[in-house]
Amino acid sequence: MSDISATIEALENQMMRAWMNRQAAELRKLLSRDFLMIVGSDRPQLLDRPSFAEASKGAFACTGFRFREVFVRQHGKCAWFAAGVDLDLKLGRLEWSGPFWVTDLWCKSAIRRRWMLEERSLSRMETNAEVPPAIRDLQLWK
Repeated sequence: MSDISATIEALENQMMRAWMNRQAAELRKLLSRDFLMIVGSDRPQLLDRPSFAEASKGAFACTGFRFREVFVRQHGKCAWFAAGVDLDLKLGRLEWSGPFWVTDLWCKSAIRRRWMLEERSLSRMETNAEVPPAIRDLQLWK
């Protein structure tokens, strides 16, 4: 399990650096052809691979990131990555920065046998401090 965690975390950092450096070609190497990003908001929005790669050049810019807690779990030929991340984002002229939650699905490609990012979900984190303990109280294994 630790081997897969290190591999996926390295890919995540590579992907985020490519986004920060506006390297659309590098992003396309990491994103599967069927890549889809859902951006959580009051009205969730979708970005496909061509849209995200193009937007990463400036219209949807990442100017900084720092991963917090990171979880990686393998499921067959796929691995889930979930993490809290502090992001500095720009949507055109709009500053959209703060704590986010990202979940990514990485799968090994059949032909080249390398990890490709299939799906990303990105949303703002809940800031109400009462929510985590309330969820924890629901856990049966306490």
